[in-house]
Amino acid sequence: MMLMIMLNRDMPRWQRAHAQRRWDHYQHAELNGLTCGIIGAGYSGVDLALKAKAFHMRTVGVRRHGQKTPNFDHMYPLAELHPFLAESDFVVVTAPLTPETKGMLGEAEFRAMKKTAYYICFSRGGLADDAALLRALREGWIAGAGLDAHSQEPFRPTARSGPCPTPL
Repeated sequence: MMLMIMLNRDMPRWQRAHAQRRWDHYQHAELNGLTCGIIGAGYSGVDLALKAKAFHMRTVGVRRHGQKTPNFDHMYPLAELHPFLAESDFVVVTAPLTPETKGMLGEAEFRAMKKTAYYICFSRGGLADDAALLRALREGWIAGAGLDAHSQEPFRPTARSGPCPTPL
């Protein structure tokens, strides 16, 4: 929830203004009425859906067979991943890294998301293709990302690495 709030309220903008010792007054959005899309409806996904409901968000999820799950307004089967992505304002990964989920989010999936949507990963890295995610951020296919888990930890420094548009 913290990453959703930080992304939705443009926390990097606040940080820049604070560092420059200036007041940057702007109208920020609320989570109320937005759709939280959760990939993985195990314990963490069900718990996150409940927390999102406390913020008056709509909750949709993806799981292998799309069975109805507590705290979710709608559950998609994995075969309907793209419609799920197109509907979500936040795409949050809570699924484990398995042979079935590894690399499941690539270029086509990031392009299926809204340009205003955010990708958040806090369960396991590796579900998203790193190169596709970086391209989606740099080219504006999505609004930003909040990453608590990465496909490779610790990061390897590279000559090509650089700041992402939304450094959360």
